[in-house]
Amino acid sequence: MNYPSIIGMAISLLGIIFLFKIKKKVNKRYGKSFWRGSLVFFVVYILILITVFIRWYYLKNQLDTFDLNHNGFIEMGEYSDDYRIAMERVTRDTARNFAFITAAVFSLFVSILFLLIDLTRVHLKIKKSKNLSIQ
Repeated sequence: MNYPSIIGMAISLLGIIFLFKIKKKVNKRYGKSFWRGSLVFFVVYILILITVFIRWYYLKNQLDTFDLNHNGFIEMGEYSDDYRIAMERVTRDTARNFAFITAAVFSLFVSILFLLIDLTRVHLKIKKSKNLSIQ
């Protein structure tokens, strides 16, 4: 079982629930930008971890198909070149163990980029409305 990804998904889901609970309390324009940026972070993070979990589940099921007598062990009669290739895929897939960290870094990058674009958009919108009110 890939527990770090499951824990990351649970934390992300709690973060999304928390953001929707405080949505009505965020009234300022820049506060809404930070709210949207935080939502982007949690959504991207959970989507990446779900993708990693699905891949892990697929590899595990592929490996389980070689256990012909379903005892949980691969015996000498069940061992084949295809099993060796499938086992190498599972053992070489070390990225899933660190996926919760790399997904957080990538999600943070995406959400900061989104936040900067959103803050710029809000700033230009405020500046435009001030210019219209001055004239």
